Amino acid sequence: MFNAKIVISNKKMGLVVTFCIKSFKTKVEMFYFRPMKRSLTLFVLFVGMSFLFASCGSTDAAEKTATKFFKLLIKGDFKKANTFISAGFDPDVQLQQISRLGKNDTAGKLLSAKKTMGFNTNITNGITTVKLPYLLKYEKSELSVEVTLVNRGSGFKIQSIN
Repeated sequence: MFNAKIVISNKKMGLVVTFCIKSFKTKVEMFYFRPMKRSLTLFVLFVGMSFLFASCGSTDAAEKTATKFFKLLIKGDFKKANTFISAGFDPDVQLQQISRLGKNDTAGKLLSAKKTMGFNTNITNGITTVKLPYLLKYEKSELSVEVTLVNRGSGFKIQSIN
């Protein structure tokens, strides 16, 4: 969940803006601006925060999709997990690959999937691409992967797991 607190206050010499972003564990940062540039500064601040919040919303939705996918893999429900994959692949091969990701001959059964630190969001021509790092724990080993999710207007679907 993304929590942010923004405080704007006037001081004698200018405007002080204070941020506190809890989900990134960021300490309070203060920015000081001169009074003459106050309206331009507020506009730039508003635009910048809009991009920040838009990116985080996309990331949260993509993370929920990936979490649901991995929960289904852990349960062994590969057919339902297959609905979270982007269309365009051979359905039989795709289902086979998903089942191999859930239960591997060498690594064993998938026990847990945990999102690790970081993300990458890219929006081009209305298509949102989010890359999330995950740590997959199997019975015999661990595997770090990058899950790429794409939203073409109908919700996030997993495009690749590398």
